[in-house]
Amino acid sequence: MDEETERRDQLIYELIADRFRLEWQRTNDLDGKASGIIGFVGIIVSLAAGLGGFLLKEIPKTCDFYIHLCALFLLGIIFLMCSILCGLKAYYLKAWKVVPDPEYLIEEYAKKDRSRIDILRIVSAEISDAVTKNKRILFKLIGKWLLST
Repeated sequence: MDEETERRDQLIYELIADRFRLEWQRTNDLDGKASGIIGFVGIIVSLAAGLGGFLLKEIPKTCDFYIHLCALFLLGIIFLMCSILCGLKAYYLKAWKVVPDPEYLIEEYAKKDRSRIDILRIVSAEISDAVTKNKRILFKLIGKWLLST
């Protein structure tokens, strides 16, 4: 195998591996955002429920707008809870494909005495498949939201 082919294959492998790392980082960023939303909205719900309960007690029940305030308070809590549920759905555990599998790597590549170029080509194909699969999973999670914006 000539040196040019080896450098080309190494470059292709590095590009594909970088793409996999980019997808993995994107997933971690989305998980971080979802956990931030869950935490923030949780604090807001607890403050709203606590303070709202005390404030509603101060308004006389005979007041004309007492029913409207109770409805607005309840509606606000419901919307905040829906926000928490959306964050939990985004944070839901997902089965990501991670390559290369160490056991498979040892069994298929090291023990079969494959060349470095063969290993690079096969691992590149596996990483490419993993990127495609993970991208599909990620699009299922956020695709509807992206299309609506």
